[in-house]
Amino acid sequence: MNHVSYTVEERIGYLTLCGAQGNKMTKDFLDEICGIFQKKIWKSRIQGLIIMGEGRHFSSGADVEQLIHNTVSMSDICRGEVRSYPSWFLDFKQTLNGIAAMNIPAAAGVTGVCIGSGLELALACGIRICADSSRIGFPESTFGLLPGAGGTLRAAELMGSGNALLAVLEGNLMKGTEAVKAGLFQKSCSKKEVKRECEAALERAWSMKTQC
Repeated sequence: MNHVSYTVEERIGYLTLCGAQGNKMTKDFLDEICGIFQKKIWKSRIQGLIIMGEGRHFSSGADVEQLIHNTVSMSDICRGEVRSYPSWFLDFKQTLNGIAAMNIPAAAGVTGVCIGSGLELALACGIRICADSSRIGFPESTFGLLPGAGGTLRAAELMGSGNALLAVLEGNLMKGTEAVKAGLFQKSCSKKEVKRECEAALERAWSMKTQC
């Protein structure tokens, strides 16, 4: 089963999350995302990237039970100290760092639910646009976990360390309009306008680049 699709239209690459259960991020899902970036996106000549979810949701986050099992069973743990993490986890974290460091504009277009690992993916994009009605947040603490792929640091940069800490520890979800006020996203709009707004944001980014 394909969890992700990638197409190119004119100069924009479109990465679409199309997994089951609201694009839940299983190990296979994460492996596929990392593979597409390594084999296609990093090697392409696109001038902009848009990441969106197919269907109602951007992503319902990690498959918590599966990822906990895989993380514990594949990590090198000695006397309670984690000496090394599994490659799939490090690959995903490196992929997010790569997105954040891209020399082309990358936009996350969020509709529906965007939580946990899904939010970490969105925050790696320099442009973040969500639907007014989206539900956004880091619920990991309600499972006794914390975001582990750089999302906490990016959230702290965007909304301040104190607000980010509170958001992570409480694990509450906020509406899209609230996420904009908090600084996590730059703009919210109606669900049907999210893709168009992302494309318009890329156009503005290109225009600003040519003026510099």
